[in-house]
Amino acid sequence: MKTTIENKEWEIVPIKVKDLKPNPDNPRTITAEAFARLKRKIKRTGFRSVIQIDNDGIILGGNQRYQALMEMGYADAIIPVLQPLFKMTEKERQEVIVTDNVPDGDFNNEILANLYNVNDLLEWGLDVPWKEQPINEENPEEKEFDTETAKVKISFYYKDSHTVIDKFLREMKEKYPELMFEVEIDD
Repeated sequence: MKTTIENKEWEIVPIKVKDLKPNPDNPRTITAEAFARLKRKIKRTGFRSVIQIDNDGIILGGNQRYQALMEMGYADAIIPVLQPLFKMTEKERQEVIVTDNVPDGDFNNEILANLYNVNDLLEWGLDVPWKEQPINEENPEEKEFDTETAKVKISFYYKDSHTVIDKFLREMKEKYPELMFEVEIDD
């Protein structure tokens, strides 16, 4: 498959992982934790990201994915690779190397909070501003309390969104149907 935009033609070609050349000057690094997460992602959902190479077959975008595939034993796997059909300048090479990892958009945190499991988001590598640590759902540490007499004041500090608070209260009401609460919003 070929794409041409602004006279820059690229083609997706199948290449064995072991035939790719990692970029010796790759400016990207990855933590051991993020690298392990990358390998888990590939194992769960397969390899679905196109690696970009230059005219000499050197990886411009996808060095970490390449390394993960090699460590996972997929050296002989055939994957899609995007290669230029035009002679790249050094500046174009550098731009692809950097921009392959620069996101052009932002996540809508309200939608994420309402539709996605926070533990999944954290596992997938997303920085979740409303939750710092994953919840251990396998062994939740819940303290028993007398719902007839218990009174607790909970303060929420979440700028510009009541959706997260509403979701929390719905979940609590679902878990503890006898729960009574008052909501006071101080904007």
